[in-house]
Amino acid sequence: MPCMVWKSKIDGLISLLEKEFREMYTKVTAEADKKNLSALALLKKVFKYKSDVLIKLLDTIWLHSPSDVSSQRVAKGLAALFDALATFNNLLSIEAVTENDVKIAFECASITSSRVKFSTVKSRNKHRQPMSANVKEIRRSKDKCVEQLEYVKRVLNFPHTKNVEWMRRYLIEESKILLSTPSDAHGLHYVSNDKIRMLIVIGAAQIKECEVVAAFSLPSIGHISLIGDDAQLCSPTKSEVSHVILQANS
Repeated sequence: MPCMVWKSKIDGLISLLEKEFREMYTKVTAEADKKNLSALALLKKVFKYKSDVLIKLLDTIWLHSPSDVSSQRVAKGLAALFDALATFNNLLSIEAVTENDVKIAFECASITSSRVKFSTVKSRNKHRQPMSANVKEIRRSKDKCVEQLEYVKRVLNFPHTKNVEWMRRYLIEESKILLSTPSDAHGLHYVSNDKIRMLIVIGAAQIKECEVVAAFSLPSIGHISLIGDDAQLCSPTKSEVSHVILQANS
């Protein structure tokens, strides 16, 4: 259940932008066969992968999370975050952005040699060149991404856990409409939910009365919709009342 690790994905992207990329590039280029690896190409590849994964994950949470999680505040935060990530991705694809711009923006050059690392502040200031417009834009866009990532992490009131069963119960107990299969419908007896208004059971041609009875015990449920094809294989258990109500299956 990928939605459980959303905070870890956000932290991973923040770390990439703040320090991980610089360390990653230094480590990779230290290998003999990768000394000429492009920092720009590496950043584009890693950032696009991590941002695409996070966007899909947050989209899933937004679509399937309870209504109290999907607030207007969260919606605006997600929209601003997706826009910031897209802007940074597009910025890296502009022809005017060079390899050197990325190295300066992420301070990759400052840790490539021990002489630079241990140079004095006075010496660094003496040889420091003014930042180009591209470097400023990369840093501004990077900072905006970090800002929006931190904001979404703060306002998104969605559980972060590795307990699959706990997450499953949370989603069921906080939902107003449930979509279920016959084999899952009978397991609703443990649900303590006063929010569910409708249960939709698909594949209902194979359902047995005992499998749907548990759903009727939910105090808040108002409608149960059974969707199925009577030309499919019937339930292995014969119904004792189907001939009375003139249905192939009850």
